[in-house]
Amino acid sequence: MILITQLMHEIKRLQFVPKTVLFFLSFYSLAVFAYSTYGGVTGPSDIYSFFSTSKLLINKIDPYKLSVDYIKRVPEINFKGLDQNGGRSLYPPSTHIIFSPFLISQEFAKISWLIWNFVFIAIIFYTIYRRYLLQSPLLFSYLFLLLIIGSYATKSCLRYGQTSLFSFAAFTLTLMLKDRYKWLSGILFALAMTKPSLMVLFALYFLFKKEYLIVFTAFMIHGLIIVALGFWIGESPLSLINNYAEKVSLLTNTHPSPFRLGYLVTGISFKSLFHLFQIPSTFITIITSILYLITSVYIYNYRRFNEIYILGFIGLASMLIDYHWHYDFVVLFLLFPVFIKPFPGKAGLQWPLFYYLFLMYMPDFTFVGDFLKTHINYWIVWHLMYTGFFLILLWIFMKCSAPKAGEYCGDWKS
Repeated sequence: MILITQLMHEIKRLQFVPKTVLFFLSFYSLAVFAYSTYGGVTGPSDIYSFFSTSKLLINKIDPYKLSVDYIKRVPEINFKGLDQNGGRSLYPPSTHIIFSPFLISQEFAKISWLIWNFVFIAIIFYTIYRRYLLQSPLLFSYLFLLLIIGSYATKSCLRYGQTSLFSFAAFTLTLMLKDRYKWLSGILFALAMTKPSLMVLFALYFLFKKEYLIVFTAFMIHGLIIVALGFWIGESPLSLINNYAEKVSLLTNTHPSPFRLGYLVTGISFKSLFHLFQIPSTFITIITSILYLITSVYIYNYRRFNEIYILGFIGLASMLIDYHWHYDFVVLFLLFPVFIKPFPGKAGLQWPLFYYLFLMYMPDFTFVGDFLKTHINYWIVWHLMYTGFFLILLWIFMKCSAPKAGEYCGDWKS
């Protein structure tokens, strides 16, 4: 009650326009959250396919081999065929074993995962609040809560039964506990690493910060699970990983493929743009590797800067460099503690926050009407615009979080 009273007092002090905007944002976020929850209960869910893949592994069947054989023998790949041949999942074998306890059973997988996603949302809010917003006005935390429940990223996770909230919640717990409990943080980071492409740059950051035990523990857990699975299934762990890698390669590079279509037009990555412009895959791999290398050098050089600054940069860089669907945008919640602060040198300037919120709430307009779905020129123009919006966001973010000359750049936790 004390917190609610304090929040109401802070809202009451707002002028008419910001108070009206806050009211609208509250209504919109709650409506989106309710709609997403309803869709998560009644609509199709990817979690069924994830569960099927996990079940195959437990039943001593290599699901990746089934998928590779299916992809090679059919002229056109579709989700139904994939679901019947190993599943549509692009997660490594260890991820499926880690997920399996959360799914309970085939019948209750969708509902149980939806409930778990509510828990993950609460964890994300609490950890970021405790670490970066605790000393800020309570209104900031309320805005952050609205963002988490109403953003397009969360909507995608809830409606489609995706796993990004799980991975990001485990990562934020790692951040909160890493200074006191190294082994526990390593276990939590292993949970976060269930989405490797989402966490690879964060793992590098931990290495550059000399958090070797955390990273080693996480990789050791995944490695041991894969070795154990290999013995359980009756094939070498290397063969299991090779089959997994081949499945990912075939689904993201074979045409026609529903995955390839999705990667081409979803998200903001340079890799998607390269594919839209039909640049050869070899060159795309080289360019992507160079971008990862440049980003890694930047992270190393700025590893001692404010923690939230470098983490926010890593989140944005991860989305821009490689394939990521909109549910992975949950890592961009790390930008909020920076954008909620006044713009350096201009205390009353709030447009960076509005621009950030606009992009986080804005849905993807790629799939708009049958005509636009079939015209690649529209895809290219939209993708260029959409990626451009987030490049501007990156520039604003770096301006907002850049330290002043001579300022000490320690970990920012308030």
